This record gives sequence, C-alpha cells and structure tokens, in this order.
Amino acid sequence: MGTPENWNESIRKAGGDWIKLMHDDDWFADRDSLGCFVRSVRPGPDFYFSAFNNVHSDEKKAESMADRSFIKNLNRCPGILLAGNRIGPPSAVLFKKDPAILFDRRFRWVVDFDFYIHYLKAHPPAVYIEKALVNIGISETQVTQSSFGNPAVEIPERFMQWEKMDPSSLGNWRVYDSWWRFVRNFRLTGEGKIRSSGYSGPLPAFIFPMMQRQKKIPGTVLRNGFFSKLLMSANFIRMKTKGRTGIQ
Repeated sequence: MGTPENWNESIRKAGGDWIKLMHDDDWFADRDSLGCFVRSVRPGPDFYFSAFNNVHSDEKKAESMADRSFIKNLNRCPGILLAGNRIGPPSAVLFKKDPAILFDRRFRWVVDFDFYIHYLKAHPPAVYIEKALVNIGISETQVTQSSFGNPAVEIPERFMQWEKMDPSSLGNWRVYDSWWRFVRNFRLTGEGKIRSSGYSGPLPAFIFPMMQRQKKIPGTVLRNGFFSKLLMSANFIRMKTKGRTGIQ
C-alpha cells in the first residue's frame, strides 16, 4: 500500500476514538509515556503533540521542543508548518479519529505536516505536551532522509500540497518566507525546472514574480541569511500591497 496508505488502513480499522501511530524505528521515552498522552486529553481539543528526542544511530540524543510563540502561531495559522514541521513525526502525535481526514497517499516528504495542516483547520486547537514522550530514531535509511533536498521529491510535493491550501495563507509572513527559501534553495528561476522535476499541475501566481526577483539578485547576496530575509520581507510587503495570491 505504501507508507501513508498503510497508516490510513490502520486508522480505518481502528475501533477506538483516538489514534496513536508509532513508526517502527520510534519508541516511547519511558514506561509512562502513553499514560501521559492519555492524561493530557481534555474536553474540546482533538489534537495533541509532545516534545520528543531525536536519537541518532550513534546514540546521540537531542531534545526537540516547541515554544509558546510557535503554538500560538500554529493555532492561528496551521499553514506555518510549511516553514518547518515543528510538531514532528506522527509518533509524537495523538489525535481523535476523523474518517474524513487521512494522510495523502501521494506524498513522502510533506505527508505528515500536510495532514496536520488539514486536521487542525477542521479540529483546532493543537495542545502541546512539554515533556519528551517519544524517542525518534534517526538514520540514513529513512524515507525522510532520502527525500531531503531531492528535487524530484520535494518540488512536486510542495506544489501538490499547495493545491490543497487556502491561498490566503500566503498573507502569513512565515508562509511567504518558506516559499522564498524554497525557491532560493532549489534555485528555481523559471517554470522549466519545476516541470522537469515531475510536477505538471497549476502553478501559484506568486511563484513567477518571486522567481524573477530572485533571478536578479546575486547568489552571494541570496545565500546571506540577513540580506535574504531583508529582501524577502520587502517582497512580502509588495506582494500584500498588490494582492498577489491565488492560482493561475
């Protein structure tokens, strides 16, 4: 079935009200982790996620935590996950079963945060558990690791995912910044590279002026974090003034 559809079939067959996916290379941080997830459930919210530990193959461990600012912005605009999936993998999440919202079987790279965005649009808010309840195994053999930076995966999935988004989310600074960095990192200067990556669907109208503006900027300037952010902010203001959103 492929990974996302395997998750979906498990969700369909689950008889309970709550779903707790665990990837085969992840595990609970301690014996009370699942109990902590359950005790965190309260009337109203249907989506919970915890801090987690990234555990590398050399056994080095790094805790990943979300801050209050991120939680506030996430609940205001779930689309900010385009700027970085700070919720983490599904193993760090507990959510109430909704047969109408499943993982998109077309995706490998954006599959988790695409699900989070659409689930939280329908079931706000997200509740954060500050304790690290799950260990996430990190290795070079993972699908996410093999997909990272791969234009044949990231470029088509990014645009397919955007087809499902509300174009007005581009009015969020963080969402716009994520697109600016995407265009910069993959050095997109025209439609040709997007099409050659395998994407044949509609392109968002904003992508063309963004590519043209970056094309005129020297690479050394774009690669400088400070100047790139400054230029992005100026273009964001210009885009909002002209109302350049939507699909063409």
